[in-house]
Amino acid sequence: MDTTGHRLGTRAVGTYRLLVPILIGLEFFSGLVQGWIVPLLGEISRVYSVPLGLTSWVLAVGLLSSAVSVPLISILGDRFGPRRLLVVAVSLAAAGSILIALAPNFAWLLVGTAIQARSPRSFRWPWRC
Repeated sequence: MDTTGHRLGTRAVGTYRLLVPILIGLEFFSGLVQGWIVPLLGEISRVYSVPLGLTSWVLAVGLLSSAVSVPLISILGDRFGPRRLLVVAVSLAAAGSILIALAPNFAWLLVGTAIQARSPRSFRWPWRC
């Protein structure tokens, strides 16, 4: 039974059992990706010919963008539905990743980082769609 007293079907229970390992894996890899950026700051400085001190903006922009977007996406998810906003958030994360990969200069790298930071981590799990 779920929290409302209704009996869950076997398909719903199976879906939730599969969801937990997926979310654990996503959280693990999210931590790895965030940890990999610090050793790359020296290379970013070399590739984009910017002083090493400026490369810390990659971290700052990502964290600031995430801090602003988490409450905003949560509110919009409550208003327009989490499934719709999840698609938007994943699309923004993909667009930011592509922009980072193809960034011609450091400014575009920062723009891509700001876009990518608005990610699906903003959602409360599990939800009902």
